[in-house]
Amino acid sequence: QACFSGCPGPMSYSDCEDDDEMAFMIGQRRFMFPLDYEDCHNAIALGDFRPVGEGGSGNWERKYAENPGRFTTDYRRKLLSGQSAYKEADVGHIFSFGNGGSNTVGNVMMQDRAYNRTIGKDGDHLNAALVGYKKADVALEESRNYGALESGRHAGRSSTEIVEEGKDAWKSVGVRMKKGGGLDKRCSAYRSKEVTVEDNGRIVGLDEKVRELRSASRGAK
Repeated sequence: QACFSGCPGPMSYSDCEDDDEMAFMIGQRRFMFPLDYEDCHNAIALGDFRPVGEGGSGNWERKYAENPGRFTTDYRRKLLSGQSAYKEADVGHIFSFGNGGSNTVGNVMMQDRAYNRTIGKDGDHLNAALVGYKKADVALEESRNYGALESGRHAGRSSTEIVEEGKDAWKSVGVRMKKGGGLDKRCSAYRSKEVTVEDNGRIVGLDEKVRELRSASRGAK
């Protein structure tokens, strides 16, 4: 049973064909969602970071509900203090706060800093594809409950629809994402080393692929 909404229990690796691929995916998913690989009941004595409806202390409503900068800064400090793996990473929203995404544990992931600062609020579908169907669904539900998602561009949309939009966009620039989240090593962008995965699981190079997508979109207009 999940210990909090953003941690839906052990991650599935049914989309991996062999042990090597599983190890490759574990690295990426561990980087994006470190809580899934910790003793969550201890690592996230995160009452301050959770709404009262999710068992929080009430501090979230006072400090973080409407302050994404404070939420991500304090969350990073609380969770990742001293962890060198995250030196070049940001706490990023899956669904942007600017699009009604919530400042909640289930709507954030660890991202390569260059990618996070390139993606902006027009790349929620890319983030959804990056984290996979299950995590995107958690992020969507929390953002509906604790954000303002239904007042923006994602009103009435399903997480599956958004993930598939993102997967199609990534494919157009040679990037494929696994259904459970993370980069598929068989894609051309990985094989050509345009996009790489570091030993700690951080995906590097997606920022350039976002720029490529935007350039193609401008050229099509």
